[in-house]
Amino acid sequence: MKPSTNVTLFPKRKPPAKTPPERDASHLCSWTSGSQQCRYPATLSSTTLGDGPWFCTFHFECASPSYGAEVVKASQDYGQEDLVASVRRRTLEQANAEAAAYCQAQGLHTTDQMRVHIAKAMPKVGSGGGSLDWARKIMARIQAGESLPMISEQKARQALGLPTIAEAERDKRTERDALEAQFPAMQALR
Repeated sequence: MKPSTNVTLFPKRKPPAKTPPERDASHLCSWTSGSQQCRYPATLSSTTLGDGPWFCTFHFECASPSYGAEVVKASQDYGQEDLVASVRRRTLEQANAEAAAYCQAQGLHTTDQMRVHIAKAMPKVGSGGGSLDWARKIMARIQAGESLPMISEQKARQALGLPTIAEAERDKRTERDALEAQFPAMQALR
């Protein structure tokens, strides 16, 4: 008996019946009282797909319109942007403190120590008052015949205000062509 070729071992999955809409970018509570919307962050929804509506902890399952209106009135002074900024700042400060303690315990340099070291050790390239010794050293090494990456020469030329590599090659060709054009005339003078 011949096996059937119409058997599907892994049937294709059907797409979800409904894709959830995008959540409101402000992430504010959906409760409104008159023309004012609650300014507290929306954290709770009764749906499992995330399609809302989203409410703050005060308005989630709130049954009293008068209580809801009082909460909306109280929320108008709430500054979500300030709260988010302060949470981020505190989190960063805590992470930096933990990292500094770890580095100190391990005998490593902290990021603040490295920033100070780099500021002292590195020239301020392109700031107008910085040292260009590095660019002069690169060009001296190239003139001495050392093979360096092309980007090193390009950046050194740029920092020193010299013509680019392509411009320098073009100038050499132009000079050589001019000498070759003059060479027959020089031969006649001998």
